[in-house]
Amino acid sequence: MVSKRIYVILVAALTLIFALTACGKATPTEDPALKITSIAATVQAEITQTALAMPTATPTLTPTATLAPATPTLQGPFSTATKSLNPGTGDNAKYDQDITIPDGSIIKPGAAFNKTWSIINSGTTTWTTDYQLVYVFGPQATVMSVKLTKSVAPGEAIQITVPFVAPTVNGSYVSWWQMYSSTGFFFGDQVSVVFNVGSETATPTSLTPVVTTTVTPEFTPTP
Repeated sequence: MVSKRIYVILVAALTLIFALTACGKATPTEDPALKITSIAATVQAEITQTALAMPTATPTLTPTATLAPATPTLQGPFSTATKSLNPGTGDNAKYDQDITIPDGSIIKPGAAFNKTWSIINSGTTTWTTDYQLVYVFGPQATVMSVKLTKSVAPGEAIQITVPFVAPTVNGSYVSWWQMYSSTGFFFGDQVSVVFNVGSETATPTSLTPVVTTTVTPEFTPTP
C-alpha cells in the first residue's frame, strides 16, 4: 500500500516537471526546484505517517512450567531406617519365642489383637527404658513403637507387646519390628507377626447311611 502511494506521487512530480520544461520561454509562476522539494517532503511525510500507523508486533513469551521433584511418602517415621547397627556399641538382640499369636494364626477382619514376643538382650550393654521396639515394614499396628517398661541386663529376656488391628481385607500379612537404641540405632534380630485375615469355617462331614440287610433263614420241615 505504501509503495503504490509513493509511486503515484512520483509520477505526478515527473509529469509536472515535464510540463514546466515544455513551456519553453514561458516564465514559471513557481520555481520547479521548490516544487520538487515540496513533493519530496510530502512523500517523506506520507512514509512516516504510514509507518507510525502500522502496528508493531510484540513477541509474547510463553511461560515454561518448572516441574518439582516428587517427594516419596513413607509408611511411617521408621519405614526406612536412617541408621543401622552401630558396630561401636555393644547393643544386640536375639529373638526368643512367640508368646501370643503363633505364625499362621487366623484373625477375623478388623479384629483387635495383641502380639507379644520374648526378646533376649544378647549384647553387652543394659537396655534402659529409652530403648524401644520399633515398626520397620508391613502392616502397621495401632502404634509405631513400644518403649521398654524396665531395664534389661545382658543375657536377660523381656516380653514386649504390640497392639494390632487386623486389616479388613482377607489375605496373609507379615509385620516386621526391630529393637531401637537410645542413641538412635536399629540393632539385633527383626521379629515378625505372621497372620491370616479370614474366618474359620468348619468343614461339614457327609455321612452316608449304611443299609444293613438281615437274612432270615428258611427251615424246611423233615417229614
